[in-house]
Amino acid sequence: MRLTIGPRGGVSIERRLVSAGGGRVSLAQTFRGSGVRAVVTHGASIATEIKVVEGTLSFPLAGGEVSGPERFLLCVPPRSALRMRFAGAWVESVGTAVLGAKGGGRAFLVPGAGLADGPEDDRDDPIDGAWRIEIDADRGVARPVRAARAALHELLTHPAPVRAAARRIGVAPETLTRGFSRAYGLSPKQYCQRARVFEAVLRLLAGEAVIEAGLAAGFADLGRFYAAFRRIVGSTPGGYARIRNRQDRRP
Repeated sequence: MRLTIGPRGGVSIERRLVSAGGGRVSLAQTFRGSGVRAVVTHGASIATEIKVVEGTLSFPLAGGEVSGPERFLLCVPPRSALRMRFAGAWVESVGTAVLGAKGGGRAFLVPGAGLADGPEDDRDDPIDGAWRIEIDADRGVARPVRAARAALHELLTHPAPVRAAARRIGVAPETLTRGFSRAYGLSPKQYCQRARVFEAVLRLLAGEAVIEAGLAAGFADLGRFYAAFRRIVGSTPGGYARIRNRQDRRP
């Protein structure tokens, strides 16, 4: 089953579930349009092969913008912030997310490589003759703001994670919000919502029930879960649960 997500920030997405099971979710996606979209991973890692058919795809960071080549492997560890800028773009991707992934590190891309090449453990080793290019969202960001981003993941199920993170680093919530928004292009509140919703999307596609997925992703209130999910994804949690159910009924 395919699910088309209407334009959000000028970019539309079509998603197709390829397979799911054993804590892994494989998706094929098509992005079209111009604009900036943000992905925040919490308890999952991503490895995806990306092909830029038309236009350009880049990654705006506080420390400078990284341009994506025509074809590359993109690897994103848990607890990562990834902003993607599409310009007149038609982008195809096929990749896998692993739930409950351990470790951290920085996101990186490998020009000319695909999933068959596989991400290697040694960051200094080339893959398929190409070198890794780090996509470090924290580069150039003030240390207290970096610490706040890490704290938000630890506090994701807290009823007021932004205030708790601000107390932890010793600044006012308003001060944290201004610095965080400049650094990452999202407010701390938006960051938490995207982390929760992305986690919920993967859990739904992996076969969890709507209530279970929402609670596990950090939503204590089902109404807020539905509202945030629809606002960010452009669909309902039930719509994503049906994708998995239909995939399971395939002969």
